[in-house]
Amino acid sequence: SQPSMLGSILANFATHGSATEAYAHSWRRIHKHLRDLPGKPLVAGHSMGGALAMQIGLYSHQLIECIYAFNPPVPNLRDYLFYHQMSEKNREKIQVVANL
Repeated sequence: SQPSMLGSILANFATHGSATEAYAHSWRRIHKHLRDLPGKPLVAGHSMGGALAMQIGLYSHQLIECIYAFNPPVPNLRDYLFYHQMSEKNREKIQVVANL
């Protein structure tokens, strides 16, 4: 409904060394981009993109409408504990779809 909000951000994991370093670099870039948007977007990602979407849902939840993570890797303990400390309203913004 808001064409100016439609778009996608590509995270290039090939040019930033280790996966952890690339992941952190991509999340910082996306967080900065979200701050500059005029509204709150829906964020979605699959696999590693799903993990990145979950990070956005956890640590940038005030900047988004909601996230959908499809088949993301299992979150680490720190993220799991952080999720359970969030308000229910913010936890509801994080939707994970996984094949078991």
